[in-house]
Amino acid sequence: MTGSDQTDSTCEPKADSTGSNTTAPSSSGREPLVRKTLGLLSENRLLVVPFFIAGLVGAGTTVAVYLSPLPVVSVRFPDHGLVQLSPILTPMHDKLFDILPGFVSGLRPAYFLSYVGLQLVFGATAAVSIGAGFWVLTRDLEDGVSQSITQFGWLSAYLFVLTIPVGPVLMAFLGGQATIGIVFLILMAWVVGVVIVALLFLTPAFLLIENAPPHRAMHNSVRCVRKRPITITAITLTLGYVQYVATGVGSIAPAEPVGYALSSLSAITIVGPIYVATVFAVYLALREPAHTTTQP
Repeated sequence: MTGSDQTDSTCEPKADSTGSNTTAPSSSGREPLVRKTLGLLSENRLLVVPFFIAGLVGAGTTVAVYLSPLPVVSVRFPDHGLVQLSPILTPMHDKLFDILPGFVSGLRPAYFLSYVGLQLVFGATAAVSIGAGFWVLTRDLEDGVSQSITQFGWLSAYLFVLTIPVGPVLMAFLGGQATIGIVFLILMAWVVGVVIVALLFLTPAFLLIENAPPHRAMHNSVRCVRKRPITITAITLTLGYVQYVATGVGSIAPAEPVGYALSSLSAITIVGPIYVATVFAVYLALREPAHTTTQP
């Protein structure tokens, strides 16, 4: 399905010219999401390969941030608390560092551009690894994954925007003081962020599997996720927590920055395949009909 072929019948099974479903068997839509995701992971063990490679890239960029003068603070598990409630943004967003408010207001342009460059590398690497993961999952299907550089570019841009640090930006522009009003605004921004991340959860699937333009991919994701908003929100928060806990693997390292590199590698390698399999499982479940009828 191409962007020009999109219609508003979003959450219906994709059909070929004969009317048959080309995405997955209709019975799989009734399968619980957890079981479907575990089945995809079990049957597609090659999923770990692209995310291990992405983890190596993430480890390198994490070490670069650690050694740089950028105003960041470590938020690796369990140093930042045993419980963190934040939705997963991308498999490459491994929750090792938070930037401080001074990053926005006082950072020299050269360092700021360097940080933005690193985030662009993260976004592009995440887009390629997600695409490779979808290719593994759909390699037996007729359509498969988009090979358009434009689609990967849109996905990279989408992932980059998701990782913009809203909290420090608000703190910087509102004076940098943690007043009750500013804390409330940040809390509201967190709530809105959780909702947005949940509603756009299927955007990568629509971009790469259905080759939809970005506005249509986001629109389709919202329409599908609205079928099961609480479930998808819980999924994004659970994946975010698993991603945070996975960063604790680096605590076994004898010294830094080796520990941060190991944390980044483990978080991306562990969570990446789970993230892609979950997105694909949700995509299949919400794109399939809620019930089937038997013809006499």
